[in-house]
Amino acid sequence: MMKLTPDNKRLYVSNSLLSNLDGKVPYAVRLVNVGANGLTLDAKFDVDFEHFPTGQARPHDMLLK
Repeated sequence: MMKLTPDNKRLYVSNSLLSNLDGKVPYAVRLVNVGANGLTLDAKFDVDFEHFPTGQARPHDMLLK
């Protein structure tokens, strides 16, 4: 899933739509900065869905306001 922010400066990318049939997938959301030099991955933005207190989580949707 990909979501571009309204200001067209950030692109959030998630692999949350992969099927359960794909096996154990390390689900993630990454931030890609959009600029004059193209797309660059933001190394400081990392959402870890593996180590929640309730166990592995799976993101389903992104809502940006």
